[in-house]
Amino acid sequence: MVYRCEEVLLSHNKFNETKDQWECIAGHTLKGINFLEQYGHFVKERCQIELDYARGLRRLVKAYLPKKKECEDLQFTSVKAFRDVVNETADLAGQHEVISETLTSVVLTEIGNLVKEFKEDRKKVYSMKDCKRFSRYYCML
Repeated sequence: MVYRCEEVLLSHNKFNETKDQWECIAGHTLKGINFLEQYGHFVKERCQIELDYARGLRRLVKAYLPKKKECEDLQFTSVKAFRDVVNETADLAGQHEVISETLTSVVLTEIGNLVKEFKEDRKKVYSMKDCKRFSRYYCML
């Protein structure tokens, strides 16, 4: 059975009228990409806050860490406990720095790659859609 181009185009257009939902897909994919970008901005701001918090903790530790000259007071239990609290605060600052570095190097990088990949895929799909329209136009001539 041989089909003429016009018959195929007409049947294809009827199918497209009922099944083609390019606008819905376009809206959905765009919302997904926008969400990923928004999440990336959130993570970036959180990284900055974590770094600022770690810097503030480091300043606090530096200000309250007992000096070497005050060795005679180190024998008291309360002074030892205070020194331990200050040292734990320094460790906490280090943990916040690690969180920031990990979020930046792993999460932000992956989000950026996903956004880039999704935008390229979306562009390819729309270029294929335009090619189909272009071929349909020339098929009608």
